[in-house]
Amino acid sequence: MTHAALPPEIWLHIAQCLDDQYIQRREHRLHEVSSVFLQVALDRRYRALKVTDITQQSIHRIERLADPAIACRVRSLTLAPHLNTNRARGGVAGHGAAMTIFGGLVGALLRPSGPQTQQSACVFEDWLKVIVRVLPLLSSLDTFGLHTDTLDTTKLDIQPLVTCAWQASCAHVTDLRLQASLPGFATLLRTSPYLPHLERLKLTFIHANQPAPDAEDALLAYVAPFVNRHADRLGALRVHFWTYL
Repeated sequence: MTHAALPPEIWLHIAQCLDDQYIQRREHRLHEVSSVFLQVALDRRYRALKVTDITQQSIHRIERLADPAIACRVRSLTLAPHLNTNRARGGVAGHGAAMTIFGGLVGALLRPSGPQTQQSACVFEDWLKVIVRVLPLLSSLDTFGLHTDTLDTTKLDIQPLVTCAWQASCAHVTDLRLQASLPGFATLLRTSPYLPHLERLKLTFIHANQPAPDAEDALLAYVAPFVNRHADRLGALRVHFWTYL
């Protein structure tokens, strides 16, 4: 049976399990099935992405976005990095033919310091550099999500990610979804970002049984002003509160 013997609809499903570089390799001839098929397959693969575990494998996948022909296909991106093995893996994005980028966890930063913790920190730094490099290339990004509640921000500096997101990635975003602890929102919103095209906003607050002492200050000083800055354009605002028991 030749490659072309299968209907294109079948190949579209098969392609979701293959690396796009594999599809385009001449020796595999998958690109010969149909140039239109290849374009549709890539659109489906990259239309909605959710980045979860921070591993060398996920870094390799994210680096594919450095290709402008790939970056322009991304319409929805959610960054929900997990470094704690006790937390469940994230699911796929909430719409479209989403792809979740994940691999085996490399360790948790919440564990006692040691070689594995240092390795995790190094992988996070590599992951962060790649993310910051590709975010400005996502010219078609319409939906952006950033979840920082699973990161220990006392040990990790996420400010380069936050700064890059507000300055480059969210220029045309209409749907924004943020998830963090209340103090974490202070980190996300400290620079008073403004998204000129924002229409839909979802805020998810995650906190322990005992709220942090500065939680109220973060709400009044950062979250409320952020919402008010966009109030004239917002068509939908959703707020969720979750507590870890």
